[in-house]
Amino acid sequence: MTGSRATAEHVLDLLGPASGVHLAGFFGGWSLRRGAVQVGIVMDAVYAKVPVAEREAWHDSGSAPFRYTARGRTVTVEAYWSVPADALEDGARLRRLLLGQP
Repeated sequence: MTGSRATAEHVLDLLGPASGVHLAGFFGGWSLRRGAVQVGIVMDAVYAKVPVAEREAWHDSGSAPFRYTARGRTVTVEAYWSVPADALEDGARLRRLLLGQP
């Protein structure tokens, strides 16, 4: 599984420089970091770090948790949920999803 650098840079452009988000390499993809805090990842899709209390709402909206396969088994990482594709064209919505900002 790999994350597209172009997609990761597109996310940064949408968030804007005032967001304070930067990229760092992350297991073949990209970590979206704000200071020392990882707020999302770019792998086969863009994923936001979602608090436990909000995960059911993300699930109900059609998002899925991050999954990968290792040693013949699928691992689900419940902390990260897929960002809706249309949010990747809307900077304000993406800031709300990834950063909780208007």
